[in-house]
Amino acid sequence: MTLGTLVGILKLDRLGATLSGLLSPFPVFTLVMAVFSHLQAGGQVATPYARGLLTSTIGFASFFLVVSLGLEALGPPVYLWATATALVVGGAAAWAATQLMG
Repeated sequence: MTLGTLVGILKLDRLGATLSGLLSPFPVFTLVMAVFSHLQAGGQVATPYARGLLTSTIGFASFFLVVSLGLEALGPPVYLWATATALVVGGAAAWAATQLMG
């Protein structure tokens, strides 16, 4: 896990400032939450945690995508649009995941 995180971080410079800024927080929060969840509840939480994490990451990424594309043009109100986008996209992803997983 650590090696993959380091390799990912080192290659972020090739993606440019905007895209690397969008991707850089993912390994950090994922690792912290995975370790804490495993310590608190054991290994049986790994599958639901991974599914929930992947589903929520879509909304998380959409928030930062809207901010990166609209901050210069819209200013601070872009955060309202980004929040609304994250809620809609995250909700749609959660709904789709429940439909696929039964």
